Amino acid sequence: MRTHRGFTVLELVLATVIASLVLLTAFSLFSAADRSDKRLGARYQSAADIELTRLAFQNALSSLVMSSSTPPSRAGNNTGNNVAVPVSGGNAEDPSDPTSGIRGGGRTPGGSQKPQPPRLVLAPDDDRALSGAGMSPQRLEVVVLRSPVPVVRRPEQNLREEFVREEVADRIDTSSRGGSQAVRGAFMLRPQTDAPAQDVRPDAGQMWELWWVPLPPAKEDPEAPDPPLSMASGYPLRLCKDIASLNIKTFREGEWRQAHTATWFQELPAYVEIDLRLGNGLAYRWMMEIGYFTGAEVTAGEDEIARGRDADGSASEAGSGTSGRTTGRPFARPAASKPAGGGS
Repeated sequence: MRTHRGFTVLELVLATVIASLVLLTAFSLFSAADRSDKRLGARYQSAADIELTRLAFQNALSSLVMSSSTPPSRAGNNTGNNVAVPVSGGNAEDPSDPTSGIRGGGRTPGGSQKPQPPRLVLAPDDDRALSGAGMSPQRLEVVVLRSPVPVVRRPEQNLREEFVREEVADRIDTSSRGGSQAVRGAFMLRPQTDAPAQDVRPDAGQMWELWWVPLPPAKEDPEAPDPPLSMASGYPLRLCKDIASLNIKTFREGEWRQAHTATWFQELPAYVEIDLRLGNGLAYRWMMEIGYFTGAEVTAGEDEIARGRDADGSASEAGSGTSGRTTGRPFARPAASKPAGGGS
């Protein structure tokens, strides 16, 4: 009778070892490819976020909307207005202080001119929640012609609780009422809540994320309710994360400044430098020129515009300046336009 010979124990052991080595090698290759794909994806997303951040700053600083009212005469070449003051909040000013009102946005001492809220404010962020974060971040608030970021909701982003009000606030269509509204918003740093990217250094410390947050138009009466946001204001948007540090400086009158306030175009800096450093060691430095228009933050209806008056009662005028160059681009359909000089 013919017998069938089977595999020996040694052959089975050798086959198992060879198969294990093949599977282990294949698993290692797939795992390495997956890690490389995640790193490349993180680098791509970081590069896209950096480009979005650069464009947001560029769009904002090239389309500032400055006050069209007549600036008060003041001595010292406007040096009293170079201390940044937040637009919202703050204590009441001392009437006996000769600089009262100048810091607040443009009243002349003893004058009767209505105070003008600043249109550009670079200052340390006074949010008390940031006091123990290990860094004193800056806050850049601006009034711009249009939103510097896409005006779309991003439901996939992890919206911070403090920005929910700006996200769900009702919007109005000012254009349907014959008026127009500039966009007030702020670039803000907040401590990062998401896990950092894989390429972030272990010793990088606290990571930050940069947000653009639309704000209601400034109000003269602190007790009055906040004006509604326009449909063109957009929604809170996280621009970049995994930030180790962000430093913003303005250049004016031959020196760099960490704080600056401007209401009229004569007070604008010549340049703004932005130094951004990420937790993975990459660093970016941008030098931004200033472009501006002049006009009211919120214009009146069709009848007021037809008479060439803005909502604040001042005559409409338009201009655009970029480091001394001027072009005639109208804002809010003024009845008459004229160029304005560039920042110094």
